[in-house]
Amino acid sequence: MKHSHYKSDTILSVLLQVTQCDFVRVTETNVNGDKRSEFGIYEDKFQKFTHALDQFVAEKTYIFNNYEFSFCIFNSHHLHIDCCAHEFDKITDADGEEANSTTNKVLQNRKSHYSESQISKHFSIDLMNKTGLPATLFKLANPESDNTDINNAEGTQLLLSTLCATIESLQLINQYEKYTRDSLTNLQSRSSLQGEIDEQISHSGIALCLVHCNDFQQVNRKFGQEQGDLVLHEIAAILEKHTRAEDISGRFGGALFGVATKASEISDGMHIASKLQNALHSKPYLKNSVRLTFNVGISFVSQQEAALDNNVSSSILINRAEQALKAAQNAEKPSIVQWEPDKFRLDEQEFNYLGGIFTPDNVTNYRNMLLLWDISSIIADEHSFPPLLKSVIERLAYTFEFTYAGIICSKGEQISDHGFKLDQNTEISNLDWNECEYREPLREAAENAIKNSQHTEHEENQFKSLIIPLGTEADECFFIMGESDRLDLTHDSIMLFVGFARQIGKALKRSQLEDELNKKLERQNAKLAKELTELKAGIKSSALVYRSLQMRKIVELTQRAAQTDTTVLVTGESGTGKEKLMHAIHRLGDRSERPLIIVDCGSIPETLIESELFGHTKGAFTGAQSDSKGKIQAANGGILVLDEIGELPLSMQPKLLRFVQEKNYTPVGSNTPIDVDVKIVAVTNRDLAKEVSLGNFRKDLYYRLNVVALHNPPLRERKEDIDLLSKHFLSKFSQQFDIGNKFLSPQTIGLMQTYSWPGNVRELENALMQASLLTIQDEITFNDLNLDIDNNAVNNETHMTQANSNEVLPINGQASDIHINHLNGQAPDIHINAHDLAELRSDVNIHTQENTESEHFITVNPTWERQYKQKLDALVAALNPGHALEIAIGNAVENALLHEAFAMCKSANKTALLLQIPVSTARRRLMKPRINIGAIEHSSQWQNVLALLKQIVRGDFYVKEPMEVIRLITASRILSAYSSNMTLASQLMGVSEPTMYKLRKNLSYLGL
Repeated sequence: MKHSHYKSDTILSVLLQVTQCDFVRVTETNVNGDKRSEFGIYEDKFQKFTHALDQFVAEKTYIFNNYEFSFCIFNSHHLHIDCCAHEFDKITDADGEEANSTTNKVLQNRKSHYSESQISKHFSIDLMNKTGLPATLFKLANPESDNTDINNAEGTQLLLSTLCATIESLQLINQYEKYTRDSLTNLQSRSSLQGEIDEQISHSGIALCLVHCNDFQQVNRKFGQEQGDLVLHEIAAILEKHTRAEDISGRFGGALFGVATKASEISDGMHIASKLQNALHSKPYLKNSVRLTFNVGISFVSQQEAALDNNVSSSILINRAEQALKAAQNAEKPSIVQWEPDKFRLDEQEFNYLGGIFTPDNVTNYRNMLLLWDISSIIADEHSFPPLLKSVIERLAYTFEFTYAGIICSKGEQISDHGFKLDQNTEISNLDWNECEYREPLREAAENAIKNSQHTEHEENQFKSLIIPLGTEADECFFIMGESDRLDLTHDSIMLFVGFARQIGKALKRSQLEDELNKKLERQNAKLAKELTELKAGIKSSALVYRSLQMRKIVELTQRAAQTDTTVLVTGESGTGKEKLMHAIHRLGDRSERPLIIVDCGSIPETLIESELFGHTKGAFTGAQSDSKGKIQAANGGILVLDEIGELPLSMQPKLLRFVQEKNYTPVGSNTPIDVDVKIVAVTNRDLAKEVSLGNFRKDLYYRLNVVALHNPPLRERKEDIDLLSKHFLSKFSQQFDIGNKFLSPQTIGLMQTYSWPGNVRELENALMQASLLTIQDEITFNDLNLDIDNNAVNNETHMTQANSNEVLPINGQASDIHINHLNGQAPDIHINAHDLAELRSDVNIHTQENTESEHFITVNPTWERQYKQKLDALVAALNPGHALEIAIGNAVENALLHEAFAMCKSANKTALLLQIPVSTARRRLMKPRINIGAIEHSSQWQNVLALLKQIVRGDFYVKEPMEVIRLITASRILSAYSSNMTLASQLMGVSEPTMYKLRKNLSYLGL
């Protein structure tokens, strides 16, 4: 254990003056003779004057004031003194004989003295004089000298009294250090280490190394606190082992340690830091159980800097080291970082260890910590900023003497009204800026503070002020102002104010954001009021959301059906919300407090369906180990829902028919019928009437179930509900997943209403859920819904309005045979024969030309194809790479063909039929503006290509799938021109490079 130096050096200096010696060394040992500490005032060469303690040439022992002193002379330069504290009952100053007797006894038992005596402390003092010991010291060690009356020898008594005082003072120092040292590692505490630094900083340069164990929290979690304490012991032992006697080691708390050493430059600190880090990394801990990593931050204060600036203290040194340590912790691997003024500022970073507010004075530390606790509590509990700031300033007034404090803005004519004034009785009141003569100086100081991003001090007319930026993006500062002789701005108090200013800045930002949010919410409330009212009106019983006339009729019928005990048949396609209707029947009727039992007839095996419905008795079949009531008995008094009734096996239908008629049943294995009171609701997505005609469902059971029929229409028949349903689902997902409020533009709603929604409401809900979770922006576009447009038969949208009525699409004023029929609730089938297609093409003057030579891909006029390739080659050749990077010829050609067809057909539906593409695809592309190709549009090459495209639109000859044909031929000509540069080719085509490679592969397969 290294001893505290600055307290003991003063005591030892007095001893050197009394003994007239040059050097002194004090060694403290315990009862067993083990060295506990060693310190003194000496040089390295002092060691050559010391000898083994058993080779003395003269020795004499004295008993004085309950202390035993043994003087041993080894040579003319070196005197060794053993000092032991005893409690002697019989020794008195007047009884010389007893003293002599005791002294002789001590001399006779010299060798066994240390093992037998019950002393609590033992000190050894070595004195050395370069020119030789004084005669008085030789006389004390001379065995022939008379020591019976030492009180009569003035020099001897002075020396022994000084030795007694030295020992007692050192014991007091030891006792003080015992209570101020870290109890866990026995190193210096933070406050005592700061005191050592402050004592030495004016005499020499000081380097401070802050060492932090990066993995200590993991050790605590993995091995427990007891093992963590052992790790701290091991770290402390390594630091003690690899530091010098004059170095100061301390523990700041947790796994943070500090080592202060005298240094002439920063490189001295780097040397010891590297030495300590290597030693700490060199061995595993906890008996080779774990290896740890350490970061080191270094700061240095030279003697000259301390002499020039009286504010330089241990607090600044520690603060600098903490900033360097923070930078080391941000590195990717364990590092050593030294503090440099060009890279760090005093108040640049948050303090991980509250370093700036600690001082060697424990009273001040307690005051700062109490103040920090109180103000942190105020900021945490108070949400309104003006009363928060007032409470903080009131609390500061209990500790510091100031006149003005508050928040000041550095820019603009409006000065912040968050200013307060304290009178002589520390009563706080609002500051009237118009009467404050310091307004402009404070604002100028605030501008400088924000410009430099650092606090600043200002003094004017015997008033001192501290201005601190709040650390937010706003141009505001916290200020405190008082009389120069009363406002004490020490380093620790400045750091305390800096910390408070940051917290106040966060509170101000929080308050400003709350104000902005409240204003925004007020604006949104007015906007959402109408939509909310509409949404609430749409949410009827059982969370049914609707606006359409069809659904209104269904809900009215549901309400009437719920009030009776008649059997209800609910039909509709999958995903239309049939389960909502059956829950509505339950909640709106008299049986809402009774059970609702749902039986999924399609998921129960045929062999178990009877037992599941009607129950069974024990032993009725293999495995029936006990009685079972069954679903019907469980629904007694309530409602029994037979979901997917169309999947019920024919063998079960007669028994179910009897139950529906009689409202009683017989369990499997029993002969006793059981009466029940249940309301039956049957649900199916099948057309039961058709199933009856096909022999898959009993006619009599169908009629028994079809008493009140509720048909839930598909979403494509209630498109006016899509807007309301979408808002309902988006609001639901916003709360469910804690995401922002998503919305759909009217354009997107319009596109959604053109989609057929084969999955109905369930598909709509799933699409909106996926879009809500995956889109970053608040607006959800139609493409974000990720609908399977091309494979959804949306090309049939041309005839969707005729879907249920089997209307005929008129062509040339005549009725064609293009019918769109719904079968079994499935997507419509479109039947178009060759004659009808030719007739349709005649409406736009299209003449069909048959070619059966190449059925695998295209039918096209060879002359036209040759001309198109030639004109396209000329167009591509006319482009230079600069144009090629800006113009996608492939997209431009397809876009031109689409818009030329639309210009002739005047309808998106007919355009889609002409170009043989889905209607939704045609509409989506037509909604985008025509591609602008710039100056190329007026070139002869482009006009030649456009003229050939118009021939296809006019129907001069027939091309199968013209859009795809044009796309592939265009790709083949671009690849022919830029086969060695796929990047440029893909840009010309307007596709990605991987897509261009796929096009090239397809062209190769087709032989184009």
